[in-house]
Amino acid sequence: MDEIIENIKKLSWFNNSPGEIQEKLLNAPESFAGFMKELSERPELIGNIKMLRLIAIEFGNHFALPVFEVKNEKSGLVYEYEYIGRKRGPHHSVRGLIVLESEGEAKYFIVRKSVRFAIGKEVWESVGSIYNPEKEIRQDKYKFKNYLENEIAEQFKLPKISFDRFYDLGMVYPDVGMSSHEVSLFAGVIKENDWNAMIELLKDKIVSAKNYEYEYIFVPADELLEYLTKTNDAHALAIFGRLQALNVIKL
Repeated sequence: MDEIIENIKKLSWFNNSPGEIQEKLLNAPESFAGFMKELSERPELIGNIKMLRLIAIEFGNHFALPVFEVKNEKSGLVYEYEYIGRKRGPHHSVRGLIVLESEGEAKYFIVRKSVRFAIGKEVWESVGSIYNPEKEIRQDKYKFKNYLENEIAEQFKLPKISFDRFYDLGMVYPDVGMSSHEVSLFAGVIKENDWNAMIELLKDKIVSAKNYEYEYIFVPADELLEYLTKTNDAHALAIFGRLQALNVIKL
């Protein structure tokens, strides 16, 4: 954190900020090191928007909310701009889709049914609750595949899971107008010999996570289009869109 703090101290917007705001930022919780690193690396001129000074900063359990005074260099207007940052930094999470295949054809897609506090309702979403691994692992396709196999196996309470095929589907920004968060997407294909026991284990089972519960749903391939018209999970829709673009599935 010390090196990150020193880099922030060199930035013009920081030195133009009120003393009490500077102090609050420099005393950010250690768990927000990822957010602080992101903040230290942000360009001070973003398009036509110049960051003049930080006028407010709040830290929650998982998110930070910095409020900047900025200037549009093209129009000359000065106004406030804010965004939501995650404490671990923008590369926080991985969302995926598990495809169960038989004789070369997709038979089921595994998704999760849960009630999410933020939206206040139920959602059928992609498989998640996976932290983005270290950069060295994330950039190596085979290490990344192995990492995700281990994470999914732990979630499913199975000793081992092996993807017959694995697709690294890159990154997406869930909400470019509000958050710097980037989500890594993937899809893993499991062959029939390896998923019969999985269905018996997971079907109708309620899983308790840290702050919520969810249930795994096996969406039959012939009901996929109906599912896509109903789900509002942006990650699931992005995963299916990229799989179709890569010609992995046909809708």
